[in-house]
Amino acid sequence: MRHPLAASAALLVLAAAAAPAAAQRPAISFGVAGGPTFPVGDLAELVDAGWHAQAAVHFGAGIVPLGLRAELLYQDLDGQDVETRQLAAFLSAVLSAPGAGFSPYVLAGAGVYDLSVDGPGLEGGTHLGVNAGAGVDIGMVGYALTLEARFHHLFTEGLNQQTLPISIGLRF
Repeated sequence: MRHPLAASAALLVLAAAAAPAAAQRPAISFGVAGGPTFPVGDLAELVDAGWHAQAAVHFGAGIVPLGLRAELLYQDLDGQDVETRQLAAFLSAVLSAPGAGFSPYVLAGAGVYDLSVDGPGLEGGTHLGVNAGAGVDIGMVGYALTLEARFHHLFTEGLNQQTLPISIGLRF
């Protein structure tokens, strides 16, 4: 090699440029979360707070603040005379504020919700729905702790079926 100093300088510049990119989120990541689910509106008159679990695949370009999240959600809410289970699949757009170790975000999306209802006053079956919420990723080495609150509204006839799950989870 005729110019070892130039080659070494070029490698040093490439390594320095790659370091911040490597510290960003990966293009595809996975997440699991769960926590309490609170009924909202008409649904709150029929059922008590319940629980939920969810799994997600995140798609993004690391340093770009806009990404997509595909999710599966299970919610279980029971009342004195009513039991309801919701299984949902939805896609949400996620807008993140970049941060070193602490990254707040907002998200909104739409999906399909399959309701299983035992009791009067609620409509079971498959329905379209929308969701919106906010959260924060707290970066750790190799994963992130996620805290999130999201509002879900299902398009049903009769009573409004709305929930507010509060999630704590891991993203890796």
